[in-house]
Amino acid sequence: MRSLATTASRNWALSTWASRATVRASAPLPSARVRSAWRAAAASCRNRKGDGYWEHRHDIGDRFAERRRAGQTQRWLPPRSGFDYAHLTMRVSRVLEYRERCLEILRAHRVQPAEVGVWCHPELFSVYASYHDGPEGADRLAAAVDEMLRLAQEMGGAMEYCHGVGVRLAHLMSRERGASLDVLRSIKCALDPKGIMNPGKLGL
Repeated sequence: MRSLATTASRNWALSTWASRATVRASAPLPSARVRSAWRAAAASCRNRKGDGYWEHRHDIGDRFAERRRAGQTQRWLPPRSGFDYAHLTMRVSRVLEYRERCLEILRAHRVQPAEVGVWCHPELFSVYASYHDGPEGADRLAAAVDEMLRLAQEMGGAMEYCHGVGVRLAHLMSRERGASLDVLRSIKCALDPKGIMNPGKLGL
C-alpha cells in the first residue's frame, strides 16, 4: 500500500484547511472557470441529495487539519486493515452521479467507504475506502479503486489530480490519453533514448 502522502502534500493540506476562513477572506476573486463551476454546483444543490453533499463536501479536509493540529501524522488502522484512495477530476454536473456509482462499486466489492468529498475546487473529487480482513480485502479494494478510476474516464473525467500517475496507474494511461500517448512516448524516447529517466512511470 502507498504511504498516506508526502510530507509536502500533508503540509499543503494543513496550511490550506487549518485556517480556511482566513484564506477565503484574503483570497483574490475566483477565475471565471471556478465561478462557473460554483454555479453548476449550486444548480446541482436543487437536487435533495446534492444539498447534503455540497454542504459537507469539505469535511474531509477539515478533519485532516484537526488531526494534524492534534499531532496525528498518519491514520491509525487496526491489524489486517488498510486503505486506499482515488483523487480524480469530474465535471461538476456529474459529481453526484459519479459519487452514487462509486458507492455502488465499493458495496459490490465489500469495502468500506471512509470519506467522500472535495479538498479544493468542486470538480476535484476524492474517495477514501478501507478494508479490515487482510490480503483478501486488499485485493478487493484494489479492484474497486481500479473500477472507480475507469468509471471516471468513461464519464469524461481524469483519473488523478493530486499524487500523479506514477507506476501504479500507468496501465490506465492508454485509456486516458488515447493516441496522444504515442506522441508522449516519442518525445520521451527522443529526450531519454536509454530509458533511464523514471522508467515505467506514466506508461512511457
